[in-house]
Amino acid sequence: MHNVAGEAFPVKLVHLMMSIDMKRCHVWNLYGPAETTIASTFHLVQLSVDTQNIPIGISLPNYYSMVVDEFLQCVTVHQEGELFVGGVGVFAGYLGRDDLTQKALIEIN
Repeated sequence: MHNVAGEAFPVKLVHLMMSIDMKRCHVWNLYGPAETTIASTFHLVQLSVDTQNIPIGISLPNYYSMVVDEFLQCVTVHQEGELFVGGVGVFAGYLGRDDLTQKALIEIN
């Protein structure tokens, strides 16, 4: 099993893995901003499928993800918006930097 996290999963890496016969290996794409302590979503990458991009997947247990517009309303499929992540791993704030915390964290019901 291999996990890839951090920046976007490069499609070239999938092709490289296929070329060195890693087809029996499970490869997971993990996504999460630093404010969620490493990962909040996951996706099992299908090495046998030719793709243009690798999705970030679905939320890990005890997390939730949603894409919202500028009015904090959920968008529909194929609409652009900003990804909001919530759950147990979201940090409490920046130590001694309330100004940054106010920009990074909001409550959505």
